[in-house]
Amino acid sequence: MESNAFGSSQIQSSQGSRPNPSPVLHLAEAWEHLIEGCALISFDWEYLYANEAAAQAAQIARGDLVGRTLHDAHPGIEPSELFARYRQCMEQRRAQVFEAPFPPGSSELYTFHVQPAAEGIFVASLPISEHSLAEERFRLAVEEAPNAIIMVNHAGEIVLLNAQAEQYFGYAPGELFGANVEQLVPEIPSERHTAHRAKFAREPYIRDVGVGRDLRARRKDGSEFPVEVGLVPISTPDETFVRATIIDITERKRAETELRDQEENWRKLFALLPVGISVVNEQSSVVELNTSLARILGLSRQQLIQGEHAKRRYFRPDKTPMPPEEFPSQRALKEQRPIKSVEIGVEKEDGTVVWTNVSAMPLASQDAVVTVTVDTTLQKQAEAALHDSNEKFDSLFDLTPVAACLSTLADGRIVAVNQAFAQTFGHTTAQARGKTLRELGISAGPELHQQILAALHSHGHARNIEASLLTDSGEHCSFLINADLLSIGDQPHYIKIMQDITAHKQATTAQRQLDAKLQQTQKLESLGVLAGGIAHDFNNLLASIMGYTDLALLELPPQSLAEPLLNNAIQGARRAAELTAQMLAYAGKGHVNIEPLDLSQLVADITRLLEISISKICVLQYDLPPSLPSIVADATQLRQVVMNLVINASEAIGNRSGTIRVSTGVLYCDHAYLTDTYLDEDLPEGLYVSLSVSDNGAGMSAATRARIFEPFFTTKFTGRGLGLAALLGIVRSHRGAIKVYSEPGAGTTFSLLFPAVASAENLPTSPKASEAELRGHGTVLLIDDEESVRGLMRQMVERMGFAVQEAANGREALKLFRGTPAQFRCVLLDLTMPHMDGKATLRDLRRIRADVPVILMSGHSEQTAMSQFVGKGLSGFIQKPFRFEQLCAVMSQALQS
Repeated sequence: MESNAFGSSQIQSSQGSRPNPSPVLHLAEAWEHLIEGCALISFDWEYLYANEAAAQAAQIARGDLVGRTLHDAHPGIEPSELFARYRQCMEQRRAQVFEAPFPPGSSELYTFHVQPAAEGIFVASLPISEHSLAEERFRLAVEEAPNAIIMVNHAGEIVLLNAQAEQYFGYAPGELFGANVEQLVPEIPSERHTAHRAKFAREPYIRDVGVGRDLRARRKDGSEFPVEVGLVPISTPDETFVRATIIDITERKRAETELRDQEENWRKLFALLPVGISVVNEQSSVVELNTSLARILGLSRQQLIQGEHAKRRYFRPDKTPMPPEEFPSQRALKEQRPIKSVEIGVEKEDGTVVWTNVSAMPLASQDAVVTVTVDTTLQKQAEAALHDSNEKFDSLFDLTPVAACLSTLADGRIVAVNQAFAQTFGHTTAQARGKTLRELGISAGPELHQQILAALHSHGHARNIEASLLTDSGEHCSFLINADLLSIGDQPHYIKIMQDITAHKQATTAQRQLDAKLQQTQKLESLGVLAGGIAHDFNNLLASIMGYTDLALLELPPQSLAEPLLNNAIQGARRAAELTAQMLAYAGKGHVNIEPLDLSQLVADITRLLEISISKICVLQYDLPPSLPSIVADATQLRQVVMNLVINASEAIGNRSGTIRVSTGVLYCDHAYLTDTYLDEDLPEGLYVSLSVSDNGAGMSAATRARIFEPFFTTKFTGRGLGLAALLGIVRSHRGAIKVYSEPGAGTTFSLLFPAVASAENLPTSPKASEAELRGHGTVLLIDDEESVRGLMRQMVERMGFAVQEAANGREALKLFRGTPAQFRCVLLDLTMPHMDGKATLRDLRRIRADVPVILMSGHSEQTAMSQFVGKGLSGFIQKPFRFEQLCAVMSQALQS
């Protein structure tokens, strides 16, 4: 038959199929020193074992006896009674106890105990000596026997027992003598036990231990246990006794159960193991296999047993054909040693090749081998994939755009670096291999490696560790380091990815500063909206107070005592209007009388006023270069700004001598410079004129600097109004910016920036009030959401000679205007109204009648309000609150134009 690499077989012999070896031979060591002769004889009548006592009885040297058959060792044995008893035990598988001469034909008698064994039969023999010696030996045998021995008479009474029997059944010494043996038998079978005894007495025979059905015995406490019982009849001239040998097989039963369970588990495991297992006999036939082997080879169990696998082609690892003599099963059979881990490729029916790893080991019988087959196809595919993956990893590692290096886990020594590492730190793999980052001078100490090591041990990875590393440019830059564990061979490594985050950190810092500035701007803006809203409503109230007071003055007779009282009321209202103007200035919506100004000249004009406004021990210094570019600004407001800053500087110096320096200049400001200012509202790059006020006073902390522009915030003992908040609003309304430099104990500098202009042409101017009272005719459309303002203005306009139609909002006004648009000589339009504001109302008025003069009214500054109406053709503007004569002047100019 053709050889093959896989399979399994049972052991064959001339006697047919043999059962698996029993554990009898494992007791051979115990038989060596017995006086009884012990021998194990096979089914082929071959001596498999004989102790020294058996060899002496046979009168043959022990070495010559083992391996010989009975016929060779004892010629003429076959006709003897001894051989007849051997054959009977061998064929019937039933124990025998008898006496016979030995060797056959001699005069010396032996007592033989013959019992079946897995290998054949087991024979124990002992020569018969004088009667007294036999009795003594019998007594000793009974007393020292490891099992229970009980002898009963024909009536079932116990007449002899050993100590082991008393221990088995739980009785005290002597307690069982004379007792009936039925009390040692469980209740159910005890009813039949008497009949069995009677039958045995009539037909005595030797029943070997273990022959017959399972038996149970009963202890004194009533508990039961499994036993095996051997019976030997002993006849005397007077009576026949029965000697029972009882073996407690509780442990054996438990062991048998465990063995059966274990065998069943092994059977299931054999069937379910994912590796293929087979047994191949010496003819190279597969005689046993599990389902995994069939699955691996793509053949059925029947096909494998029929030898279909022999038709397949087998390959070495280099894919050349493998001859049968190289199969592990054949080599193991031939060399009688284990053959381990031979890689074999097997061609399947569809032409594909399954790769396996086969090991073979000869069985003890030396005529069969067991093979273990592992499917390594996926492993080979994984190895190929790993090889590809390693190549891809190497490529990816080298092409990674950020610095990376592979290091040993134990001491951080570099194994490899990528191109980005070499470019960043100036060290190639050849230069860096075997060194640490510290030894290369990249990191300052071992702390970085220890920090990464601790994270790797704790979490298996290190994330977002920030470190300062020295780059090839000689600069210390900030790097963000991430690391992961890798296994290369049997050594643990880790890979570090080092990303330069210097620019990112700078951008983050700038973003934080920008966010903080934006929050400050939003806070100031929200406060500005609040201040503007309050000022708007307050202006409407002041407009009513001042307007009605003006009308009251016009109605008084000459030399009236009420005239000075009303003038005082107007003065109070004007002071309230000034406070409102400060609130609008903070909101950046204050009244601005813009004109081209020379900032150096403006400061020079108020030096005397500045000197008398500060402490006498403070020294004022000026740096006011001439011929600065002009700025477009409100001179009054800028004077207020300079005064506030100088007075604040004087108060910061306090009661000690100090210096205040006021300077002007011109500089070009780019976007980066303007970004780092207050009120950075996308100011354009360009030429700016600066005004700086510096002192060597107490200075401010960062917390104080963050709040100086909040309304009513002060470090003084008592508040003094809006202060720097109003200054901020003035600068905002002039599209300027502020820089503040201050440190505790180092003084403070305020630098104000105003955009320079090349020409002052075409600048808007505010109308001047006419001293003469206007005398008009026709109808004026008055649109304002405040009823009190409408009532006041009705009286003012009617006093000028006009008729008045009122509207509370844009919708009502359009309804009136649409009916008879030609009758209206002029429209007085409020800017801020519900439902429809002034801008939308003006648009619809122009659609109805494009030439109607429209005067805009607002509490906001003219610059702020008019910016929404550029190109809309407004005829005039008047800021609330206003006097009667101011309204006359604006209406007169609008009607004349």
